[in-house]
Amino acid sequence: MSNTPPLYNVQASRDPDQRAYMEELEARGECLFCPDYLLNDTSQTIVRETPGWIVIRNRYPYSGTSEHLLLVPRPHVTRITDLDEATQASFWQTLGQVIDDLGITTYSIGARNGNPELTRATVAHAHVHVLVPDGSTPLRMRLG
Repeated sequence: MSNTPPLYNVQASRDPDQRAYMEELEARGECLFCPDYLLNDTSQTIVRETPGWIVIRNRYPYSGTSEHLLLVPRPHVTRITDLDEATQASFWQTLGQVIDDLGITTYSIGARNGNPELTRATVAHAHVHVLVPDGSTPLRMRLG
């Protein structure tokens, strides 16, 4: 494993279409979460934009969720702690706005930071998962 993690960890993909999508973007050197790509990707559903964050619906939601959102910081960082103070602080306001707008009352949040090969993340651009259980079974959040 090199010191510089790959942009995508295709081993962590959960769907053949997701894997193919990541392999295609990796070959082009494009980050699916960087604003230049994300805001022009018509297959993404953007829920909210703020100066520091873009909130989208996950195209490949975890099973057991009725809603699976991703809060993606605009700067390309692999760790949320690498964001400037203002962007870090605005996370909580953005999260609050989204859960209020969507009427979400029960949810889990989680994030992987650093090398995606070590955390089982799919992309080396920090993001935070907001998982809303669908009620069929208690939601088990697996981060690794």
